[in-house]
Order: sequence, then structure tokens, then C-alpha cells
Amino acid sequence: MTVFAGFLPVFFIHSAQAANIAADIKIKDSFQPGEKITFTYEINSAVAQTIAFTPQIACNPEIPQPIPNLIEAELSGKKYVGEYSGVEVSDSFQPASCRAILSVTRPSTEEFSRDFVIKGNSPIDMRFLICEDSGCGKELKDFSLDTPFYLNYSAQQKFPVQAMILDANGNALAILELPDWYSFKEPGDYTIEFSFNQPGFQPKNYAKPVSIGGIKDTTACNNDGKCDLGETQLACPRDCSGKSGSREYIWILPIVIGFCILLGVVAFSLMRSGKNKTMAG
Repeated sequence: MTVFAGFLPVFFIHSAQAANIAADIKIKDSFQPGEKITFTYEINSAVAQTIAFTPQIACNPEIPQPIPNLIEAELSGKKYVGEYSGVEVSDSFQPASCRAILSVTRPSTEEFSRDFVIKGNSPIDMRFLICEDSGCGKELKDFSLDTPFYLNYSAQQKFPVQAMILDANGNALAILELPDWYSFKEPGDYTIEFSFNQPGFQPKNYAKPVSIGGIKDTTACNNDGKCDLGETQLACPRDCSGKSGSREYIWILPIVIGFCILLGVVAFSLMRSGKNKTMAG
């Protein structure tokens, strides 16, 4: 009798058997932002025995996940069915290659796994800029009233990036598509909020608090259609046109008219007095 000794390798993607234990893992091939990572599993044993195992996942690069739980189960010819519930894939997750794992520690050390991927967002190298000039040659350090500042960003390619100007109550004063500029018109506390949210990339946000002190400078023309204190028709023709008049000096007009009337009365009285003296002589 001839005996042939041979070895036939058999590969299982997500099912294996060892120490009279068979395990099967069912999981999606991929997860994307907004989806929760979950998988179900079945464990069978041909003999009655107590097993201890830990369901978990492992990814490269690593992702946040709950602390794995050690589970004990009595197997006696019936399958044990369980479910693993992990974290939800967020926008901050990078693309990752992962494995769903059943790690058996008793009665022997065995591991059953299945591969899956996370279709996350790619990281991006981006800086938000607040500058003194439109070319962003120098970043702004101090803010002041009625002084324009320029908002921009630095990245390897162009993206739609927004900035919001918020007042102390969180109300939006302006929504700007970068690059753009802005200037504060009143003293107070403000926040400049940058926001980048593009599909396929990790979002980026940055908030810059700004405090503007002092008294509003009205010596410069603000071209708001009103003749403010300090604005004149000569210096600010748009705000202080002849049609609208200058509020700065309008109060002088009644005084001038009254003075002219008084001067006329005095002159008339003097002329009349001189005439009477002449007739008497």
C-alpha cells in the first residue's frame, strides 16, 4: 500500500478553525464619514468548552476606538453570535486599512480577522492669514478702527475658504470669500472665524478674537451719506453735500441771522438819532 502524504493550503478571508473552534466575521468592505464601524461574528465549537475572546478592530493609521471587552462564552455544540459596535467615522478620519478581529485567549490563543478600509478625508496643510496688505507680505498684529485688514489662506492648491466676522453676541456682520478685506467701524469685541470644509479633505477651523478699543475717529470721511461731527463739505463732499448741508455748522445759521437783524436795528436807530439832531439844530 502506498501512502501519499500531502498538504493542501486552504485560505479563508474571514473564517477559520482552530482548537475545535470555528469563527466567521461579517463586516462591510468599507466605511465612510457618518457611518459607524460595526461587525457581527459567529463562533462554533465541536466540543463543549469555555472560551474567552475579544472583538476589536486595528487600523493603520490608528483611529480612536473604545476599550476592547473580554467576553467569556460556554460553547456546547451551539454557535455563539455577537456584535461589535465601534466608533463613528468622522470628517477628521484619514483613509485607513483596517481589520476586524476576534482574538481568542482561551482555551488557546487564536486570532480570526477580516480586512476592511475606511474611506476617510485626507489631511491638508493650510494656514489662515490676517495681513496688513492684500499681498499678505506682513501679518497683522494690531487692529484699529476704520483700518482695512486682509484675510487670506496658504495652501498647495486653491480651495473655497470662508471667513465670518462676528460681534460680541455671535451675530454675523460679514461672510467673506477669501481672499477679501474688512475694517471695524465701531469699538467692541469681535471674532474672526475661518472655515474650510471640502469633500475629501479634513475640515479646518480657526477663530481669532479681536478687541477694538478707543473712540470712533470721525475726522476721516466714512462715506455713509451722513455729515458726521468732524466732516465738512470741503473735506467730505459725499457726506456733506450742499444738498444735505453740514450738521456741524447748521446751528450757527440762526445766530448769524439774529446778529444781522440786531445789527440792522442798531444801525437804523443810529441813523434816526442823527437825523433828529440835525433837524433840531
